[in-house]
Amino acid sequence: MSLETHLPLRGHRDFSILWTGRAVNQLGTAVGSVALPVLAVTVLHASPLQVSLLSAVSTLTVLLLSFPVGLYAEHRRKRPVMIAADLVRFSALASVAVLGYLDLLTLGVLYAVSFVNGACQIAFMSASQAHVKALVGPDRLADAHGKLQSTTWLSISVGPSLGGLLVSALGALTGYLVHAVSFLAAALSLPLLRQPEPEPPKPDRGGYREELLAGLRCPWYFLIPLAVPGYAGVVIVCVGFGGQLVFAALANATMSTYRQSVTPDDLMTRVGSLWSFATTALQPLFIVAGGVLATAVGNRPTLAVAATLMAGATLLLPRR
Repeated sequence: MSLETHLPLRGHRDFSILWTGRAVNQLGTAVGSVALPVLAVTVLHASPLQVSLLSAVSTLTVLLLSFPVGLYAEHRRKRPVMIAADLVRFSALASVAVLGYLDLLTLGVLYAVSFVNGACQIAFMSASQAHVKALVGPDRLADAHGKLQSTTWLSISVGPSLGGLLVSALGALTGYLVHAVSFLAAALSLPLLRQPEPEPPKPDRGGYREELLAGLRCPWYFLIPLAVPGYAGVVIVCVGFGGQLVFAALANATMSTYRQSVTPDDLMTRVGSLWSFATTALQPLFIVAGGVLATAVGNRPTLAVAATLMAGATLLLPRR
């Protein structure tokens, strides 16, 4: 990676607006992740299987639509795609809250909204990665991704707790409405950007470029299988998870910067879509493998194996 990718973003007005809108949306999404299962169980009296199917619909949507949606967004201006994705998600999620208040909500509606939300998420994430590079330039990608990752992991660590408090105080429907409004806020922030978006790349290549870079992970997971019973074990687990969250954010920022630096502009969106596809497709397989291994050898050895595999993934990273 060139040293030019480490220049700071001080005073970049448009990125500050984009970052603020993304942070609001990420916090709202964290609240929604708490509100959705609570809504399904308390309002619709869904069974555990029906609740799990909501996640399965989103996963299946990513698997089916990553490639066509990524190809669609590749050769179009990214900002309109992002705005449309956020507005559609706002409308779909707000309809859940409205139907719930009117006592007209059904599980079928939740499944349909989950599908729409998954499709729009693919479109937004595919377009947004290419958009960030065009907005800040390749020389400031590292700083941009570092800032975006900081709010991502902050929302992951703090958002569910805030979501739980909000849902407890105001109900699941209100929490879901907050989730919807966060998409509206993100959509309204994008037209405020002054920097013109460059012309999208013209299709001059055939097929898809495989994304071969593996994820960088830190050794903090090794602390978790070493945890002992009692308060000391709780402290060890907290330190392990805390360290993993901090350094995973740094690793993801570096990985995204490198991936966008070496990817041609006319493949940027499809590479992002392929990345989402690969991570979504492999996650359920490794969850099943982890369950089988834990049943065979126990939880602690399985956690040690997982930590070893994640640390070993660094050997697959490019050395230049």
